Amino acid sequence: MKMQKIIGLIAMACCSYFGSVHAENSHIAASPPYERHHYKKECKNFSEETKRFSDKLNDSNLKTFCEDFNDAQREQAMQMASQKGMNMTPDQAVEMVASKKK
Repeated sequence: MKMQKIIGLIAMACCSYFGSVHAENSHIAASPPYERHHYKKECKNFSEETKRFSDKLNDSNLKTFCEDFNDAQREQAMQMASQKGMNMTPDQAVEMVASKKK
């Protein structure tokens, strides 16, 4: 009988823990993945994918990406950063595209 109570308590604790983890993760998934664009009017009309990418940029590269790049340059930077085998960060991709622009 004691063993059944112990197993029952362990099962309740596990269910409680995993339920709270799931609730936390649900909250995270519901919020937008980007938050830094609200102050940049140039970034507001980007697609969800472009906003997610630009959220990974440092402030200097975010400014370049939003204000200085055209759509083709943004697409190029996003492709460079996502190519397998290139191991390029979003910041490095934006910097590389910007250096080609000059």
